[in-house]
Amino acid sequence: MKKILLVAIDFWPKIGGVANYYAHLCRGIESDKIVVLTAKTQQTQKHKNTENTEWQKFDFSVFRRNLLWKFIWPHWLPLIWQIWQVARKEKVEIIWVGEILPSGTAVYLLTRIFKRPFIVFCHGMDILQAAKSRRKRWLAKKIFDKAEGVTVNSHYTKGLAERFGVPTNKIKIIYPRIDASGVNDITPADCQALRESYDLAGKKILFSISRLTKRKGFDMVIKSLSRVWEELPNLVYVIAGEG
Repeated sequence: MKKILLVAIDFWPKIGGVANYYAHLCRGIESDKIVVLTAKTQQTQKHKNTENTEWQKFDFSVFRRNLLWKFIWPHWLPLIWQIWQVARKEKVEIIWVGEILPSGTAVYLLTRIFKRPFIVFCHGMDILQAAKSRRKRWLAKKIFDKAEGVTVNSHYTKGLAERFGVPTNKIKIIYPRIDASGVNDITPADCQALRESYDLAGKKILFSISRLTKRKGFDMVIKSLSRVWEELPNLVYVIAGEG
């Protein structure tokens, strides 16, 4: 297996699905075959300043740098140098790009000189942001064309990539990994108590778990429930999350 460098703005302990997606993905790879370059965050500093050392519990190397500099334009320009440093030091053979922009731009430019193949990872929002302007669309297409492959987290995101002209055979879906640790500690009695506390016994359940932000679309599900209940009158919509 080739040694991989993941370049991602979002990585644990930053809050969010993308950050957790990458942490779980990397934990499933041999520790000597993966290295991560990511941005420093307030969450990183918070965990450093407490006795909670969970943020350190990776068997692979994680380099946390100031990747985006607000006093330089474009803000991602220092990212090229950071990638170059880590890639040479760790002798990486392939680069994973955590988001089409801005990381994809830096890797795209760097690999014109530093001959390393790269794969772009997409999660939906990054493609939607890239589609907002002609310049970003043009740049995203260049990056997609140059990439060895494009990895997405769902069929929906696959469709977004295809709208950018990415061939279907170039796209691979890797669904978010479920952390099942602790599941065996849940007993049937625990499940029954949960059903009773929310009056869910005998009901069909539609469940969403996420940060509660507008773009997640909870409001659209709620608006559609009146029609759903015509077919499934015993359906209950359950939402879990913060926000």
